[in-house]
Amino acid sequence: MGTDIHAFLEIDWGSDDYEPFIDEGDIRPFNTGDILLRRNYELFDALANGRSGNPGLRPRKRPLYPARGIPDVVSWAVADCYYLRVIEPDQDPREFLAEWCKGESLPAPVSRADADRFVADGLSCFAPNPYVSDVSSRGENGVTQIRQVRRQLVSNPNWHHASWLTLAEVHAALDHFGLRVADLEVDVQALLQTMALIEQKCGDGRTRLVFWFDN
Repeated sequence: MGTDIHAFLEIDWGSDDYEPFIDEGDIRPFNTGDILLRRNYELFDALANGRSGNPGLRPRKRPLYPARGIPDVVSWAVADCYYLRVIEPDQDPREFLAEWCKGESLPAPVSRADADRFVADGLSCFAPNPYVSDVSSRGENGVTQIRQVRRQLVSNPNWHHASWLTLAEVHAALDHFGLRVADLEVDVQALLQTMALIEQKCGDGRTRLVFWFDN
């Protein structure tokens, strides 16, 4: 089995007067499902040493920017794909049915015991902030009630070397590995051109590539 990358392009539509990617309300995903770029192991190594999750594979040099982990503040699309929802021992599993109705692509939740084990084994990390969602339920009188549930999130244990790079950092990382954009796959070129076009409108540093790998 080879290594794959899961990538999201995020945009900060906030004011130029403020540092980008600080306010969750200003961050929007360009893609709502992860971009599965074709396998290019030199590219993966240049971005964040992506192949190191495969035992026995060693990149020819270290990346310019070691993997930083997932940002603390991300768009909802990144959170939905990167994290699993944790169901606590005292919670009703049927609550998740309401959440699945709102997002059919949401992965199944995990128990608190499994989440704690993933983290203890170094396979996962808990999100810094819980996920707040509206859950509907029927009361004793048959009336549908809506209440907010704060859901702990834990990263999928299959993901590794999560990181993020600005457009300028992506180019610097490629240069560090001697990779020319013109020689990369067309989907990578299109992604970088999209980031450049958005930054022409929004300003430098207002886009970032958030990504991780799996084997």
